[in-house]
Amino acid sequence: MIKLPWYLIVLHLCLPIGGTGAAASNLRPLHYNLSLLTEVEPLKLSGNFSGEVIIRLRVWRETRTIILSNNGLQVGENVLLVRRNTGGRVTVRKMWQASSVHQLGIVFNSMLWLGEEYTLVVQFSGQLSRASGYFVGGYMDSRHHPQWIAVTQLAPNLANTVFPCFENRTFLAPFILNLAHPRGTNAVSNMRVLKTSDHEKDDYIWTTFQQTPAMSVQKLAFSINRFTNRTSAEIPKGPALTTWLRPKIADQGDYAISITSQIIVFFISLFGKPYPAMKIDQLVLPDTAYQSHEHLGLVSYPEAAFLYSAQRSTTRAKQQVASHVAHEFAHHWLSDLENAALYWLHNGLSDYVSGFAVDNVEPAWRFHELSMVRQALGVLVEDSKGSAHPMSLAYASMSSDTQANQKSALLFRMLHSLIGTQLIGNALSGPNASSIDRFTRAQLISDVLNLAGAGVVTYDLALNFLRHLRNENEFIVWQAADKYLEWLHRTLRQTTIISTFKGFMKDLMQTKFDELFKRDAPAAENGNITELMVIVLQLSCRTDLESCAEFALKEFASLTLETNRIPVDLSETIYCTAIQFGTEADWTLLRRLYTRSNVSEERRILLSAMACSRENWALEKLLNLAFAGRYMPKNDVLLIFSAVAQNPLGYNIAKKYLVDNIKAIIKLYGSNTNELAQLVTVLMKEVTTEEELNALRMFMRTDLRNLPGFETAFRRILELGEDNIAWHTRQYHNLLAAVCNITGSIEPQCIY
Repeated sequence: MIKLPWYLIVLHLCLPIGGTGAAASNLRPLHYNLSLLTEVEPLKLSGNFSGEVIIRLRVWRETRTIILSNNGLQVGENVLLVRRNTGGRVTVRKMWQASSVHQLGIVFNSMLWLGEEYTLVVQFSGQLSRASGYFVGGYMDSRHHPQWIAVTQLAPNLANTVFPCFENRTFLAPFILNLAHPRGTNAVSNMRVLKTSDHEKDDYIWTTFQQTPAMSVQKLAFSINRFTNRTSAEIPKGPALTTWLRPKIADQGDYAISITSQIIVFFISLFGKPYPAMKIDQLVLPDTAYQSHEHLGLVSYPEAAFLYSAQRSTTRAKQQVASHVAHEFAHHWLSDLENAALYWLHNGLSDYVSGFAVDNVEPAWRFHELSMVRQALGVLVEDSKGSAHPMSLAYASMSSDTQANQKSALLFRMLHSLIGTQLIGNALSGPNASSIDRFTRAQLISDVLNLAGAGVVTYDLALNFLRHLRNENEFIVWQAADKYLEWLHRTLRQTTIISTFKGFMKDLMQTKFDELFKRDAPAAENGNITELMVIVLQLSCRTDLESCAEFALKEFASLTLETNRIPVDLSETIYCTAIQFGTEADWTLLRRLYTRSNVSEERRILLSAMACSRENWALEKLLNLAFAGRYMPKNDVLLIFSAVAQNPLGYNIAKKYLVDNIKAIIKLYGSNTNELAQLVTVLMKEVTTEEELNALRMFMRTDLRNLPGFETAFRRILELGEDNIAWHTRQYHNLLAAVCNITGSIEPQCIY
């Protein structure tokens, strides 16, 4: 078992000397008292908030000016500053705002004295957003009535969009929070409720929370909602645990709620100290692309990361739920190590130890090992790009950089194991291949395929390596191959070689498919048989293996609105294959199942499968559903758009839809650069010609150039298309020769 003190040493050695390098300030906050009234228009999913913040502060350098962080808030003219020792009021000379740097300046007639404490009172108002800061989301309840939820996400630098404050991460101060909200709604925050009281509006009440420990403004979190709550059994020496979620889907939270208690107990034992608060509220959010985030006493998740149905969710979904919960709670015990400049290192350690927590809950998954394989392969893909950068202090500001997070998790694995891994290439194809551990076998498969793609080794060698998969029973090895084979299939599908390549893949897959799916085949003894079956079925049907299509169509034929005997983990491939070869009635059946379902994972599977259709009307209908639906979660919008674009017949349909409707889509996303960039990235991944690349480049320069921070995203997106084109220029003919040589094909493209 890992020992925490050793990791403490590693982290602190990595921290830059001199702390975070935060800018010096004339003033430091000692205490916040924030009062906030929230008003929402449910039908429009918009609204505003207004309030007052009382900040007790101390003067570190004499000054006449207080500079607060303020981003888009309207500030009242009646600013009050009182000297605490004397009770005397300090009058305001003038106020100024610098919108470009998000600052509010208040200049006083008298000097603020060194060492003195003052009380500053500022009134303000602002607009609720739809994506970040203090934002509003919506959903339909069980009676199909629209409902709303208001929630905060203040990290990394959005507290100033909710109230004027000192946003320096190093400034820690306790908070008292008072929320005015409609009667019948719940108010949840970092701390327990202290009291409720009447508001001057009859249909509103005040909820006041207990004072928080000293913390940065980014750690403040709260929500107003009409959720139901589930209270967990008492955790020995642990906090009280309550989960808030929509009543309609509350039963789907049972699995996550049950393992949360186990994960907390595991971390208490691992780290040797209790959870740093007396209560935890878990908030499960609909209608958002918001990612899971931990706050002291309040952890929030998107529904897709928390909900699991034992009957209708996949094993992969169950793993993702456990991983999300473990990762968020690991942050709480490691918060003492958090450094604003090196958040990615802290995040990587949380990733690493969370794998052990999942293994403790579900040992059969070997999840820690699986997650390390996935991260290792993901890092290698990112490192192959021109925009790749080293994991060093020079890039420490990139706190949300996935590449850095994954690399740091792998760093901790290396330090933990204290061993190196030797590559024994020849043994992989030999009779004792299983003597090499599965982690290394997965890396070898990935390495040889990617090295062939870079021209370092030949595709003859790489494709011969793949033949080992016929005798491979570890799904993580298959998964390592699947990532590259999926890309290869996608980039070849419009070329003349695709039929020959599919012939090679059919020969590779037939034996393993028969072993797993033929009724008279011997039962596999591997503990991860389900995951292996998922990957083999996907690869087999993707390459048009006849027996795979027959299996999928036979399984689909038994599907009705009332009866579904299809194994959940195999359903996505079975649905997709059936829709690909099916009728309008088949597509309509899935649409009706989607409408009936309240399981987010099942709904996503059905949406993805409907995008496998070969009919233009079906693909266009899906795109309209994605972007026109008010309550469609942003993650599902991206899923639909990706699935349509990856359909061989859908790329041009998806591109035309995005180009024709870009103004409305920008408005829908609130000019969120990251989410809009994801849509363009989907298209760029399909690019294989200069003509396609130039068309997307012109589109981005014309329609997206005004998005904040898009230049960086623009360069990374273009790189995807440039890499695809470079591969077609340099390696396509090498692959063609290798496939023709191995298969012995006499098709025209194989005859020079």
